[in-house]
Amino acid sequence: MFDSLSRADQRSRGHQYLRGLLLAEGRKTVRNIAAALNGEVGEQSLHHFVANSPWDWQPVRRSFAQAVTRLAPPAAWVVRPLVIPKMGDCSVGADPLAGESGQRRRVQRAVGVWAVSAEVVYPVNWRLHLSSRWTDDTRRRSRAAIPADVPAESFEECAVEAVRTVTARWGMPPRPVVVDVPDEYLPGTIRRLHAAGLPFLAKVPPAFPIGAETTAQHRIAALRAARRPARWDGPAPRTDLVASADVRSVNGRAPLTLLGSGRPRRVWPEELHLTNLGDVHPATLLALSRLRRTAHRGAVETGRRVGLADFVGRSFGGWHRHVTLASAAYALLSVGCGLPRADG
Repeated sequence: MFDSLSRADQRSRGHQYLRGLLLAEGRKTVRNIAAALNGEVGEQSLHHFVANSPWDWQPVRRSFAQAVTRLAPPAAWVVRPLVIPKMGDCSVGADPLAGESGQRRRVQRAVGVWAVSAEVVYPVNWRLHLSSRWTDDTRRRSRAAIPADVPAESFEECAVEAVRTVTARWGMPPRPVVVDVPDEYLPGTIRRLHAAGLPFLAKVPPAFPIGAETTAQHRIAALRAARRPARWDGPAPRTDLVASADVRSVNGRAPLTLLGSGRPRRVWPEELHLTNLGDVHPATLLALSRLRRTAHRGAVETGRRVGLADFVGRSFGGWHRHVTLASAAYALLSVGCGLPRADG
């Protein structure tokens, strides 16, 4: 994982930080990480290593992702947001966001790509969403050390680029992309994934527009008489009733498939999915769709344990270095490797 770091002291700090993430109690602040290492390294040294040291996190993250996916191959890539509340205005990418109550809060928003199967779940890539408020303000950009080639993006662009980095630039195994983004970003994310030629499956709300004059709910409800049983495996195997329809193409590409599913003697459909995997059996698609929940549980439970959202520094590189090492700690727990040795 740390082979790309040319200096022995950087490789040593990498191992120490990683072990500290696994050992520290509570929030994974630099202070708690240093305390968990029992004086092995000072707090200031760890802070410098993550927040200010010039080592490139990108090859480290790529090496980690390639190694762990060989050890524990995923069935799908799940793309989902990570929203990190912030108190001040100095953390890179922090912007106001309207909450459900209408009150505005300040948050960082990132998009994670998770490798998920029935057996394991772990994050492999992150992309921090930056608005023009950060990229167009020279003072903010300099203060957060945002590289010159990092642009402002829409949330949808951020999500798809996070996936494309994994699949196109890192040469990772081709897998379906299971979409788990807020409803407001679904149309744009689906269009971009489809235009990029990426196989995807997205759960959509009943009111999702299908063409100019109908919704997903209305289109599938009309096919009630065409339902057929589909048994899918999982932790709790079950049989659903499913029906599907081809819907209009996006960006001139092949038509998409709208899939409705639900259990017998329930209000039907219970769920609606849009996909460009029309030749895949509905039972396989239903099993894939459940990986959204697996990634969500992992982000909440183990993500908190390894401190994915605990970086308190201000710099762009510092944020990425922390989440890279926290992702590696997560993967070690997920695949059952335990603690890394001090000598690596």
